[in-house]
Amino acid sequence: MAIVAQLGGGVVLAAGGYILQFTAPELGRRRPLFLALAGGAAAGGSIGGTLSIPWSEIVRRLSNRDAVATPIDELAYAPLDCTFALRDIHGAQFSIVQVGAFAALVGVQIVSVECRPWQLFGIGGRGTYFTSRHEVPTSLPAIGRALVDAPQVQGGLGVVAAGFTGSVWHIG
Repeated sequence: MAIVAQLGGGVVLAAGGYILQFTAPELGRRRPLFLALAGGAAAGGSIGGTLSIPWSEIVRRLSNRDAVATPIDELAYAPLDCTFALRDIHGAQFSIVQVGAFAALVGVQIVSVECRPWQLFGIGGRGTYFTSRHEVPTSLPAIGRALVDAPQVQGGLGVVAAGFTGSVWHIG
């Protein structure tokens, strides 16, 4: 899953919108899009996405035109921890926790996403459809490499710490 675009923010009470894109071998060349709208609590706001390119990859490509490029899918998509049918998540409950800072073309962020059947106070529905964690740069836990690649090249503007829940719908 990739978060190709997001917009949200507020002070205490807040809202956000996210466009999610999925890929899998079973989908072939198709990349289904979903819109997630959610509300909750936040400090700050941002506009952008979690697609990014590490600085080290840019330098490698510029310094050696014959270098084998890292596939974009590896940079954009975070793995999901389980399998599900896309029709299952249409209308499902969507929760996201996001912490990040962006300025024009550079940024750092951590995003955690969960999708599950709608539940009220943890009652109802089956378990979780999927969870995913996006770290930009992906090397955040490895401090040495993170210092080389942080911040990463990505579109965005703002500073945000947010926790939202809402719903997700298939849009294309």
